[in-house]
Amino acid sequence: MKKITGEPPVLLRMSIDLLIRNVSIVTIDVVSTGDIAIDGGKIVGIGNVTETPARQTIDGGGLHAFPGAVDAHVHFNDPGRADWEGAPT
Repeated sequence: MKKITGEPPVLLRMSIDLLIRNVSIVTIDVVSTGDIAIDGGKIVGIGNVTETPARQTIDGGGLHAFPGAVDAHVHFNDPGRADWEGAPT
């Protein structure tokens, strides 16, 4: 795991809906530990988010986040099949 160090804090001048702290953030080229700020269903800050008021805070320690990833792999059930293939995302 590669950790980005020396990043300036992300300054948010508003309250947000959700703050995920201390989560492993996985991008295309690096995995780093940081925070993810979400407001109105959109990511508004990633990295070292400073103390920002949030309606809900989640400790992401031990968890991984894939911001911007889209799960486009779908198995459509054939007519008459009762079983479901897939995984919740």
